[in-house]
Amino acid sequence: MSLSFLALVQQACSEMNLSAPTSCIGNQDQQVIQLVALANAEGVECASVETAQGAWPVLRKTHTFTMVENQESYPLPSDLNFIIYDTMWDTTQHWRVIGPVNPSGWNTLLYGNITAAAPFYRFKIEDNLLSLYPAPDNNGDVVAFTYVSNGWCKSVGGTIQTQWQADTDTYILDDRLFVLGLKARFRQAKGLDYSAELALYNRRLDWAKANSGVPRVLPLTAGQSVPWLSWYNLPDSNYGV
Repeated sequence: MSLSFLALVQQACSEMNLSAPTSCIGNQDQQVIQLVALANAEGVECASVETAQGAWPVLRKTHTFTMVENQESYPLPSDLNFIIYDTMWDTTQHWRVIGPVNPSGWNTLLYGNITAAAPFYRFKIEDNLLSLYPAPDNNGDVVAFTYVSNGWCKSVGGTIQTQWQADTDTYILDDRLFVLGLKARFRQAKGLDYSAELALYNRRLDWAKANSGVPRVLPLTAGQSVPWLSWYNLPDSNYGV
């Protein structure tokens, strides 16, 4: 079970031999205010870390919307960070939705006196809207895509958030990684040596990234057109003799 935000800060303070606060959000103590600011910075930065999966799998979500006849633009998820490339489909027709189309390409579609190759839709992202070309000519087709959320913490009721808002909030990512990151940031902000804390943080970060998703199996022989372990991989010369 994830620790509350207050418990995470108290843990970090206890490990640094500091007085642990009895509250964080709304606390007017200058050191607690700094801890909250550093805690938000840690959340934002950690959520943007690139993993072997491209982004933290726990932050990935699927968004769907239903096409409306002659409606070109549709709202994006409120917690959208970015859409994962090549994941958008018209699930009703089993057609890939092509894009994103850049501004030059979009204007070519609109004004270039050409017709997009049927039956596929194109899309662009602009002004926090997702737009389709051509505009749907019927109702009911469902579009789905996978995206990465910008919400790295959540309320006790499960609402996704982009910053700590209450002492009862919980972290979506790794609790221990957060504590180590907060300690390193606090010592850095105070002008203290934080190399040991940073080393522990980076080691935990590597562990968290490695275990954030199910890794692919890389076979060395089976199923390969050119097996990894075979005479194909021997050098032409210089065998180390």
